[in-house]
Amino acid sequence: MAILTISTAILLGLSGALAEHFNVNVGKGGELRFDPEHIQAAPGDTITYHFFSRNHAVAESNFDHPCQYTEGGIFSGFVPTASESDPDPTTFTVTVHDEEPVWLYCPQLNGGHCQKGMVHAINPPDSGDRNLHAYRERASSAPNSTVPADGRPYGGERVVHVQVGVDGEFVFSPNEFNATTGTFVEFAFNPKNHTVTQSSFDKPCVPLENGFHSGFVPTEDSPSDVKFKIEIANDHPVWFYCAQGNHCKQGMVGSINAPVQGDKTFDAFRRLASHVESPSIPGPVAGQGGELEGGKTQHPTPPSGNEENGGEGQQPPSGNPPSGNPPADNPPSDNPPADNPPAGNDDEQDLGDSQNPPTWAGWEQDYLNTIPKPGEADNNQHLVDMAGGGAIAAYGWPDSITDSAVKYLQLLNWFDNIILELLMAGYQRLHSGDWQGAYPRTIVDAIGAMAAQGYMIRTAATDSLQHYNKPTMELCKYNLDLANVDDFLGKVLYAVLMEIGLLLDLAAKFAETDRWLVPVTASSLGVRARMAAVINLMQNHPAAASPREAYLPAEFVYSYTRQHYISICGTGEDGWAEPWAEPLPNLEIDRTDKSNHGKHRVTNIYLKLEDSWARDRDLWVAYMGPWGSVRYSPVDDAGKSEVPANLWGHVWIVLTHKRDVPITDLYGASVAGPQLLWIG
Repeated sequence: MAILTISTAILLGLSGALAEHFNVNVGKGGELRFDPEHIQAAPGDTITYHFFSRNHAVAESNFDHPCQYTEGGIFSGFVPTASESDPDPTTFTVTVHDEEPVWLYCPQLNGGHCQKGMVHAINPPDSGDRNLHAYRERASSAPNSTVPADGRPYGGERVVHVQVGVDGEFVFSPNEFNATTGTFVEFAFNPKNHTVTQSSFDKPCVPLENGFHSGFVPTEDSPSDVKFKIEIANDHPVWFYCAQGNHCKQGMVGSINAPVQGDKTFDAFRRLASHVESPSIPGPVAGQGGELEGGKTQHPTPPSGNEENGGEGQQPPSGNPPSGNPPADNPPSDNPPADNPPAGNDDEQDLGDSQNPPTWAGWEQDYLNTIPKPGEADNNQHLVDMAGGGAIAAYGWPDSITDSAVKYLQLLNWFDNIILELLMAGYQRLHSGDWQGAYPRTIVDAIGAMAAQGYMIRTAATDSLQHYNKPTMELCKYNLDLANVDDFLGKVLYAVLMEIGLLLDLAAKFAETDRWLVPVTASSLGVRARMAAVINLMQNHPAAASPREAYLPAEFVYSYTRQHYISICGTGEDGWAEPWAEPLPNLEIDRTDKSNHGKHRVTNIYLKLEDSWARDRDLWVAYMGPWGSVRYSPVDDAGKSEVPANLWGHVWIVLTHKRDVPITDLYGASVAGPQLLWIG
């Protein structure tokens, strides 16, 4: 927008009472449009944007460069929302400063919302060659949309609206949500007498020293005119409660930016509050750390004992409400987010009971059926939030890359696509398909977070290939055959453990040819290991089955993938004009023997053998354990192989016609495999 002039400022001062307010719906009904698409507004008028599914934002460009963010211009931040008919609690309001045209768009990359006509204007010309129609035409051929690098709102006020004690219930609605830095949270009070008081996670019904506190707000009006507003200063988790009597113990607690996994989720906070033995501690006599509008803070007296009345007999102190300074660093410093800060990128999600919304609103509709190509989703702020971080910031690219490194990066890219397809196919069915309800929402959200992390992990390969103008691997048609949830978990675990083994192999190879790729490759090992731990727990296995990860040479990864996952891909069945390596036949375990004592470990395996495999030669099973170790055991005529001692957890096995072959040469000596074996 143009700078406010002196004459305009005088006009605003004289005619503020005449200012109009406009409301604009963003994406209502699932349509990629603003409604209305343009507004004629005078200086001093305000415009509030209301967000509907799937995940939209309002951003400012100039007329000549539509879909490209203008530095310092309007940006609402993304608002992932589930409903097509009910707006999200988050709004974004701008004030019109002059009569100059303002050109706006939705910057959602996935689906190309701006390029598909999701544009908006304030005070556009009615005629001429620079009207809204011409702006939309320019947008249709614009490059990928851009947004501010930090994802913060600019040029307006982003507010999350929270109802306190609505319909007489001891609840905040919503009671868990995410809020980007620079967002305001506005608590609106309902009957009868409640507070909004910040706590720490570990002491859910005790006020946090120097935390925000609204004071008691008794009211009989619903809604009342009393509101308490705080500003979010960073992305740390924020925990709050109602300090009236036993309201906190009865579930009147809330969180902002709580982790979706781990031991400090919103559900864990609420459970902790439910076990508090004494009534809530009221907090400071006067409010602090926020701005109270429309009423006076009330003096917190001991609980009246009549929780149904909400302690309505409490009396206000003398004095005025707080002046309203938003907290700077009030979120508890001892509770930083874990590996998964506030989450969610693109699209619709069933929010369920309004008293227990999910910890992240969906980013997924545009992604559920189509994996974005490299670069399409990497800069989407909500996808970055969901994943717990974005692409690598500093690769340390040298002047050149070896042909060997290109070959292995393409394999990594090819395999990352498969994991993404698996995670999204299963997540779709868990979230809104025929597996819905199979797991708690926190588990489903965790799998969604794995998929978001998968997008970011893939950038290690795709960014490097694109930097050197080398081809990235296209998406294929896959044979997933997910019969049930257990089948899905098994396939994901196979894929994740294969990539862990592959990353170890590539790090060793890159150390000899392209050393800069070693940290690039190894940086995602921890994420994949955590994924494997979560799935192990879901399968009733120990989260940490072994103190070290198993090494798996790249050729085995390609072989298994080609045999089990790929239908058709690009120029050839696997995406390469010539086969990357000759796939080995499938190796099938017929049954296993387990010990009847100790830890109930697998002691023997029985393989289904093809006659041609054993012709004129001995056969061995090679057991590939942690970090390149290989143990060999002979196979008898019945296909039996004794499992070597001191192997634990998941182990990769292959059938070979030689023994004592180092793992780097094992592929050339192998007859069939690989296959994954859980030993115990």
